[in-house]
Amino acid sequence: MPRNVFDQFVVSFDDLLDSLIDETRYRDEAPEGVEAYLDIRARTIGTNTLLTLVAGATISPELHSLMRLVGEAIGLQNDLNGLDKDVKVGEILNYVFVSSGYSKSYPDRGLLVAGIKAAENAHASAAMKAVQAWKELKGKDGKTSVLHSPGVLSL
Repeated sequence: MPRNVFDQFVVSFDDLLDSLIDETRYRDEAPEGVEAYLDIRARTIGTNTLLTLVAGATISPELHSLMRLVGEAIGLQNDLNGLDKDVKVGEILNYVFVSSGYSKSYPDRGLLVAGIKAAENAHASAAMKAVQAWKELKGKDGKTSVLHSPGVLSL
């Protein structure tokens, strides 16, 4: 693995570990606000670390931004898919709960419904932004080099 790719892998892996530590810290008390939650959620998905490893190339800032949006969309979809389980076990790290104030100690159905709608809207927004970012990356010719040397990958 070339040195610059290894360096980026180490930085992205360090960020992944930091986000997992943050997530663990928030097991007892949810982060303040949805932006803080989405930051943790998008980083714990680990897309940048995985892509750096698989592609064997450094990731452009544009692709990094796209992968963050993809990470947000994946995290939000996971929150919606796992909502039943999270309600049953009293999990607090779920966008539905963070955005609405719903909790096991205050199980208001109206808050739950509002949180679900907020999560659906946030997911749709992240997915649409990711599609737009991808279109911009591809450009008019339909191809772009989104990874930097040594192994530049054209998509």
